[in-house]
Amino acid sequence: MKNTYNNSLIAMLALMAIFAIFFYLSSSSDDKRVLELIEKEVRKQERVNSLLNTLDIKAKAVSVYDLDAHKKIYGRNDTIPLPVASLAKIMTVLTALNEYGEDKE
Repeated sequence: MKNTYNNSLIAMLALMAIFAIFFYLSSSSDDKRVLELIEKEVRKQERVNSLLNTLDIKAKAVSVYDLDAHKKIYGRNDTIPLPVASLAKIMTVLTALNEYGEDKE
């Protein structure tokens, strides 16, 4: 009877060890994929920033927004309050909002 109990206990411990190894390996591969995606995104943003920094932009402020990813990808002096833009710039923004819709933040 004691031998059967010991065998059952060993079998349960082995099964728990197998599950622990499986979950550890699957979570570590998920972590690796997440880290790879983050590194890829960082490299992409660095490339965009370096390209935009080489441009001779005469504007006091500029901001580039990715409509698909819903995030700002570049900005220069874009948090500084400035006077209202010219009518042509305001019309450009209104045209873009009409084209893409306001739900595309």
